Amino acid sequence: AASRQSAAMARLLSALVALVMVAQTAAFAPSSWVSTRSTTKWGARVQQAPQPRTGLAQNECLVVMSAGSGMGIIIAGAPASGKGTQCARITEDFGVVHLSTGDLLRAAVAAGSDLGKEAKGFMDSGKLVPDQLVIDLIAEKLKSDDCKTKGWLLDGFPRTAAQAQALADTGAKCDCFISLNVPDSDLVDRVVGRRTDPETGDIYHMTFNPPPEGEIADRCTQRSDDTEEKVKVRLEQFHDNVNAVVDFYKDVKTEVDGTAKPDEVYTTIKSTLDAATTKVPAVSVPTSPIEGMKMGTSGLRKKVPVVKGDPMYLKNFVQSIFDALPKDDILGGTLVVGGDGRYYNKEALQTIIRMAAANGVGRVWVGKEGLISTPAVSAIVRERGAGAAFGAIVLTASHNPGGPDGDFGIKYNTGDGAPAKELLTESVYDFTTKITRVLDLEDAEEVDLGTVGTSTVGNMVVEVIDPVDDYLAVLEACFDFPALKALVSRPDFSMVFDAMHGAAGPSAKRILGEALGVPLDSLMNCVPSEDFGGGHPDPNLAYAEELVKVMGLDGGGMQTAAAKSAPDFGAAADGDADRNMILGKGFFVTPSDSVAILAANGKAAIPQFAGGINGVARSMPTSGALDVVAEALDFSFFETPTGWKYFGNLMDCEQYTPFICGEESFGTGSSHIREKDGMWAVLAWMSVLANANPDESAPLVGIQEIVQNHWAKFGRHFYVRYDYEAVDSGAAEEVMETIRGHFASIANEGDKGIMFGGMKCNSIEEFLYVDPVDDSVTSKQGLILSFVGGARAIFRLSGTGSEGATIRLYLESYEEDVAKQSANPQEVLLPLAAAALEASNLAALTGRASPTVIT
Repeated sequence: AASRQSAAMARLLSALVALVMVAQTAAFAPSSWVSTRSTTKWGARVQQAPQPRTGLAQNECLVVMSAGSGMGIIIAGAPASGKGTQCARITEDFGVVHLSTGDLLRAAVAAGSDLGKEAKGFMDSGKLVPDQLVIDLIAEKLKSDDCKTKGWLLDGFPRTAAQAQALADTGAKCDCFISLNVPDSDLVDRVVGRRTDPETGDIYHMTFNPPPEGEIADRCTQRSDDTEEKVKVRLEQFHDNVNAVVDFYKDVKTEVDGTAKPDEVYTTIKSTLDAATTKVPAVSVPTSPIEGMKMGTSGLRKKVPVVKGDPMYLKNFVQSIFDALPKDDILGGTLVVGGDGRYYNKEALQTIIRMAAANGVGRVWVGKEGLISTPAVSAIVRERGAGAAFGAIVLTASHNPGGPDGDFGIKYNTGDGAPAKELLTESVYDFTTKITRVLDLEDAEEVDLGTVGTSTVGNMVVEVIDPVDDYLAVLEACFDFPALKALVSRPDFSMVFDAMHGAAGPSAKRILGEALGVPLDSLMNCVPSEDFGGGHPDPNLAYAEELVKVMGLDGGGMQTAAAKSAPDFGAAADGDADRNMILGKGFFVTPSDSVAILAANGKAAIPQFAGGINGVARSMPTSGALDVVAEALDFSFFETPTGWKYFGNLMDCEQYTPFICGEESFGTGSSHIREKDGMWAVLAWMSVLANANPDESAPLVGIQEIVQNHWAKFGRHFYVRYDYEAVDSGAAEEVMETIRGHFASIANEGDKGIMFGGMKCNSIEEFLYVDPVDDSVTSKQGLILSFVGGARAIFRLSGTGSEGATIRLYLESYEEDVAKQSANPQEVLLPLAAAALEASNLAALTGRASPTVIT
């Protein structure tokens, strides 16, 4: 509760940014806001809130600008946040009158006026000058003809609620509030080193910009209040007073990262001011509901012709997202947009950007070329600008095929970087069923997505960003990059990575290639393609055929003759880079084993878990390999429905973090973000390899040896998945109903069970999940058939396809005997498969004699 109250207070300081768009069909475009992991309607954010960086103190607080057009802008910044530099440029470009309360007060002190004498005592002690003194000074200046005709730029005022009210009482209108944000530790360094030339007024810094040696350096002085002790007092007062002032200007507030280079800071400010002077009304376009927009576990997925064929299809869905979100988040807020680069994404992104501007969004961050991997989206939402974004619209159909006849996908991630939970997805769907209009800026020019930089669409700032920067920073905090680089440089180690022509390509080149030194010719298919090179971007044994062959395996995961010369380590990612497949030399690691082995080795091998792992979780169909590790190592363990969103609440609970989780569908990740993360899994496995090979002179311990050592300690879970894709939806439901039809029989039989295919089934249950954090209930998540001896078969309908239904059949048995652990899983599980198929009558009901894919 304390965490949430603290976050809510921080959110009051930083998340309320609004446009006048809805009320006046005109607005300004804020370029940033500082958000926190606060509690919102749609996404719980419970991590520690960032240090508040906006507020008001004498000489350091605000810049309010009102041009002759009547526009007003507020910039908030602490001591040494860079206001002086930015004010000079604003004054030069916009022609306003600069009125610095700090300069005015110092001039009064120097002149020895009664006001100056009174102010000096407060200034020398580092305390705030009383309101009335400052109000009297400013009120007189605002009456000048220059201020009335050119507008004015106020520096250092208002700094309290009383001053803000006094300013409003003069009739001065504030249209834009810009806050320069710099961490307190940086500000202290800036202030203590600051020196002023008393003759020219030029400001220097003893470390960053020292004065020229000789006469100038000799005459430079330090302000009496520029000591560490006094600046800390001013900063404390600054933070104490910010709430009252920010609340006055919450509707016109934007925030700027003051730690950037001065030119970059001003580029953001100027874009905001330019947008504020460009009033572009939104166009309300009539529409009507379109059926079939209910989201599955991973958003809305449809065939491209369905989405592209109706010009209102995408617009209806996007507008419904905006309609379902809290208006306080949208108005003036920051939205992340991007996707996996598949066909129709670029056109769709332009539509989303226009509609975001029309709905009052203040700023959009979009990846260069429209590309951002799904894990990178989560990292950007959570970390960029101290968590400034209220959410993200992600264009991805994940591992599904692309191209003109392929799949198109769209989903929404909340402000914690996680996929939207059911409460929100259901609300979006509800809006799609009653929508009557969409808001658009139909005549706006397209954004150049090919160049990193800033532009405007209507009243909204658009920043094309590098899609890897923030993501790389998050991963560097998780792993020991020098140790991984040392592994890569070993002469007896080789690896290959397959991006499958998806969004993982740029990340692979930057992280594996540039940062870790993996040879570029070892990075396969790293050029993103709208149709994924004509392939199916699903990192499994069937579809990652090229990589599987290189690693010395066949489509069933069995070793081939090529294994002898294969690389030591291989990995692949899917279309949006959130899934992964891990391979050794002639060896396949099941996703179920992968998450269990990473959990077992995490504390020793991965710096992120150096203090221990507190919680682990797997999706229900994933094998029990993780369960055994959790019991042995005393981790809190959870079994959730399929869908990464179900891990989010657990990750947000401090008692369970650090946290690691995974799904049998090639998804692995941790609490570093709120999506599964293919590159994280690759680096985690490389870390396990590095930890297993501390002596470079010793023979390399490979993937197969690591996995087999794990089996010897914890036992092996034989595991196979059968996928029956594009099954008639009615037939798929009949399969599930047939299994449910056995409920009564097995209840009546008790311990006797029911025989299927020569195996005794002693339990059938339908998985129901009660979230241990918020008590929400998710039902009908799959049917579990348990057999004598511990084997189990699970039937589940997948929600990730774009047409028909996919029936997934999961088969699992456990083996402790090391002598039997090297058997072929498909052969071991054939009797179980026969029993499950008999129990479901799948072949007869669907007409499918065999699965589409076996993994």
